[in-house]
Amino acid sequence: MPEQISGQRITKETKYNGKNIKAFISPNWTLEYDIALGELQKEFYTAVLRAEKIQNSDTYALTHEKIAEVYDKVETDFISWTSTKKTEQEIAKAIYEDYMLDKKISKAIVAQCFAVLLKESEGIKDRIERDNKLKYLVDAINYVTE
Repeated sequence: MPEQISGQRITKETKYNGKNIKAFISPNWTLEYDIALGELQKEFYTAVLRAEKIQNSDTYALTHEKIAEVYDKVETDFISWTSTKKTEQEIAKAIYEDYMLDKKISKAIVAQCFAVLLKESEGIKDRIERDNKLKYLVDAINYVTE
């Protein structure tokens, strides 16, 4: 499978690169998977769980109790994942594919929840810039803003 992804990446880069255009393609899978694989993993998982609570509610707000439930689940799952020595890839798959995709949690709601969490985080710009899983995205933004 990695060879197939590598071949697809080369095909896309060849097709789109040229003159003032440059393709910046995820080295792994999707943006959501890349985030779940990187330094913002806990925040992203928290956003996924919050989005699930919102999606399965008749109101688009989270109570303090629901927020506490989310934080408890995040801590419990991360303790479980690290104690069973899951790899970063296995954790990212559990967050993105096994949880977000399998439960059909809205990417739009996840993005909104994630944005709120990032806004509340200290030093987020530095964390994003040093996250090698998001380097392609930072490079793309720098490319179009230079």
